[in-house]
Amino acid sequence: MKEYISQWFNPFYEKHLCSKASEEPFDEVAEITDAIFHEREFIAWLKKEYSRKWKLESYPSLATEDNFLKYHAAYSKRKNSSAEKKKKERISAQLIKLRSEPLAAIISDEYDINITAAYRNLKDLISVPGFQKSPYVEEYLEAWRNSIKKYCVEKNLPYKKIMRLSYPVIVPSEIPEFEEFLARTLTTYDPNRIEAMLSFQNARWKGEELFASLLEYRVYARVKSYSPFDNSIRLEKIMNWVNKNRVFDYQVGDNEVLARKPRQEGNGNYSEPEFIYWPYTLEKLIELYIELQLERKIERNDSFVKSFNSKEDIVKIPTVWKTSMTELMYLFHLIYKKKKTYRSIPIHTIAYILFKRNKEKNFDSKNLCSALSDVLRYENEKKLSRDLLTIKDIFDSLNLS
Repeated sequence: MKEYISQWFNPFYEKHLCSKASEEPFDEVAEITDAIFHEREFIAWLKKEYSRKWKLESYPSLATEDNFLKYHAAYSKRKNSSAEKKKKERISAQLIKLRSEPLAAIISDEYDINITAAYRNLKDLISVPGFQKSPYVEEYLEAWRNSIKKYCVEKNLPYKKIMRLSYPVIVPSEIPEFEEFLARTLTTYDPNRIEAMLSFQNARWKGEELFASLLEYRVYARVKSYSPFDNSIRLEKIMNWVNKNRVFDYQVGDNEVLARKPRQEGNGNYSEPEFIYWPYTLEKLIELYIELQLERKIERNDSFVKSFNSKEDIVKIPTVWKTSMTELMYLFHLIYKKKKTYRSIPIHTIAYILFKRNKEKNFDSKNLCSALSDVLRYENEKKLSRDLLTIKDIFDSLNLS
């Protein structure tokens, strides 16, 4: 039983549902079906009840006995409905297949990128009477099968059994092939549910670039070019979502950061350092470097101070920033909130010049710009995360004026 439902749900199920089941004993499939059904319904109830703060990661903290009892009270009012019966029949059928062809149990969300379900949707669509088949369609089917096979081989999954059973294969967003699988799924997805699915995927997105940017360019192009259908409606749905969720380049206007110009004395000598990217004192710049290292936000870089006091548009040794782009851009936002640079360089560009993601890879300037827009929104809505508050503590400790 425990392998089919989560560790957070299992205690409630055994205490409140399993113990109050029908007087007639459940067979194993019926009991597992009931458990899976109720965890799915409980999660759906939590999503609705906590719609403003729901994230998949919040499930362990929201899976409390008090919430479960509230869910159970709501469920009791619609118990034994036809919708419940149909859901349980689908779960039971899947379990029976699994028992005949042993595979690890999969409990998926309807908005997951299920590549076998997407392939089945494609076959269903081209089987509709009147659909004009072409060699291109057969090539597309073969390419889709090859993608699934390659993924199964890499994950040591039994490809033939999976295809025969239409067994769900859920791909995570971290893998390089995700954009291909997402595009293929969107090609045959119910158009009316595309925007909901994209919002779900955006919440679980773990890639480096913004999810909206991935959709707008590469995924959109794949759906448009590599599809056996006229997908104009689906493309419209994709762009509707992108237009609602994209973040355009941030123009700082009057708040653009300008470097502190050096004060020149009568003899032509400068009396203080010519700070280009750091608009405060050298002492405070050194303090910042120490604080960021102590908080493990950056890797050691002996050129850190020199880089901030450089005239180069591309510094020789950028500092590796170890945490999120939003933290980096919040730091820059705080640093330059009341200061200006002589070149009117947007602060996301300065961050791009001075920092990189890791030893092998730089940041993307557009993504830093979008991260800055997110930071400004969080600050305006007073929704700073714990990580952003840590950045604020670092900045406040410098006592800059």
